[in-house]
Amino acid sequence: MNAIVMDQLSEEVRQESPWTMMFADDIVICSESREQVEENLERWRFALERRGMKVSRSKTEYMCVNEREGSGTVRLQGEEVKKVQEFKYLGSTVQSNGECGKEI
Repeated sequence: MNAIVMDQLSEEVRQESPWTMMFADDIVICSESREQVEENLERWRFALERRGMKVSRSKTEYMCVNEREGSGTVRLQGEEVKKVQEFKYLGSTVQSNGECGKEI
């Protein structure tokens, strides 16, 4: 049931962000630049809030893979989003160096 609801809520955003992965209430946004991440994050925030849902600021994180841009931040409504070196998604740990070697 949750998948059906998320599909309906996110249909318009997914069309503009083809590299988005979703499972239950988790969303992974993949983009080539921080600017694109911020734009896509804002689209998701707007689409979800318009339907009575919200993006959890405390659970929102970003990671740069094979970073070339130097230091920088991602912001959501003016607030800095936490940067991480790895994250776990569907049981796999993805690392900022592009590896997935920490799986058990």
